[in-house]
Amino acid sequence: MRFPQLTFTRFIAAMIVLLFHFGHSEAMLAVPFFGHILEYANSLLSYFFVLTGFLLIVSIVRNGEAPKAIPSKLFWINRFARIYPLHILALVMTIGLQLAVVSYNPTADVPPLRADKVILSALLLHAWYPDYALIYNYVSWTLCIEVLLSLLAPALYGWMNKQETPTLVRNIILIWVASLMVHFVCVQSGMPVDWGFYWPPFHVPEFIVGMLGGFVMVRHYPQLKAGVSKVHMAAWAGGVAMLLIMGFATQVLFKNSIIFAPVFLFIIMSICLSENWLTRLMSTRPLIYLGEIGYGLFILQVPVSILMLYFFDEFVDWPYKYVCVAFLVVLIAVSAAVYEGMEKPIRNYMKKQLKKRIATMSPEPAVQKVAA
Repeated sequence: MRFPQLTFTRFIAAMIVLLFHFGHSEAMLAVPFFGHILEYANSLLSYFFVLTGFLLIVSIVRNGEAPKAIPSKLFWINRFARIYPLHILALVMTIGLQLAVVSYNPTADVPPLRADKVILSALLLHAWYPDYALIYNYVSWTLCIEVLLSLLAPALYGWMNKQETPTLVRNIILIWVASLMVHFVCVQSGMPVDWGFYWPPFHVPEFIVGMLGGFVMVRHYPQLKAGVSKVHMAAWAGGVAMLLIMGFATQVLFKNSIIFAPVFLFIIMSICLSENWLTRLMSTRPLIYLGEIGYGLFILQVPVSILMLYFFDEFVDWPYKYVCVAFLVVLIAVSAAVYEGMEKPIRNYMKKQLKKRIATMSPEPAVQKVAA
């Protein structure tokens, strides 16, 4: 099953993250309600993990059938070949530019190089140590979660694939509620709030919720289309509730992004089931392309920001807002270049290999039959 309109949402989510990182001006934060939402906008990172789980399921359906299992070895190679090369490039760029900053200004506030931190960061293990979560390329803590989700995905798929939809929905709801309770108890017991946000295992329920949505979409697409108004209503109601929570949130709620996973799932399903001018616009090639370079926009924002907001701003006397516009243009250009030169060739090769392997695996039509 293909839903090209979802690709552009990656770009939107990446832009929201950029606004959170570089739009924290006192004037914007002072705006009633909106300022509070902006302050807590990084909670929206949960969207990426829900979307990853959803796309994992719908993307492997072929000719109305889903395979019994995901070929673990090839799947892991495929995922890691997408995650690690660009991560290493961004890490090298970040460290290199930070060293350049120090050589230019020895008093600059730049984290010192330490072998253990560099190794943990390169291997995407640093978020398992909350004190190290934001070292060097600080947005890469999310990739530690993506690595964990990739490792768990084949086993989770096998477990979920065996269950009928009502049982699966019940079990995932129980897991989601239990994860909220565990997070709350941990925080009340003295766990630092940041641990619940950066520590990878706390984000597994978001991925599972996304996988649930994928299974429901695959198994019950005609019924969902027939009742699409209910899905739209759930997405709108959930979105409004989420904004209200963010607008009046306590730190515990804001650092517990698990709570928003069902909302993001309904939004994703609503977009998939919509047939209007907006989704047609989102399915146009230019907007799809912006979504395709979304990973680069996200992971390269730190090194490009050092280049533009430190060195460029140092030598060009522009207002900050104009420097930010130049930063965005350069970031999009660099992300597109890296996508064409690195991401796209690797992705296309690995996708072909994974499709060939999945095609040789027999499906289970009793549970997985799709009427698309």
